[in-house]
Amino acid sequence: MCTPSLTGSVSSGNATASWSAVSTTNTTSATTYEIWEWTWDASTQSWDENEQFIGTTTGLFYTDVSAPWTISSVAGTGQPEMCNYSSVGIEIRAYNQGAYAYSGTLWFQGPKNGPGPAC
Repeated sequence: MCTPSLTGSVSSGNATASWSAVSTTNTTSATTYEIWEWTWDASTQSWDENEQFIGTTTGLFYTDVSAPWTISSVAGTGQPEMCNYSSVGIEIRAYNQGAYAYSGTLWFQGPKNGPGPAC
């Protein structure tokens, strides 16, 4: 099974992750996708969600509408600077017939609401 290719976008202040279907060999079973999430709140310098299992889907996108603040941009594979910026990270884990393939974490930047350089 190949690795899910994860991309992101921002719509109405919410993080949306989408991915391409993974290819499999020697199986006719449907691939399911597990959604995992990290939410860092810079205002409290704490994780609201730290590798939180969100659920499974057979679809190819997920929109996070639970962040307590507005998402401003897709940050990529590196988490935004934790002292200053709140952020959401999304990872997809494809599963088929006992095998997993991981997308890696895609980060989305939230507001600059941290304490700044002093932290």
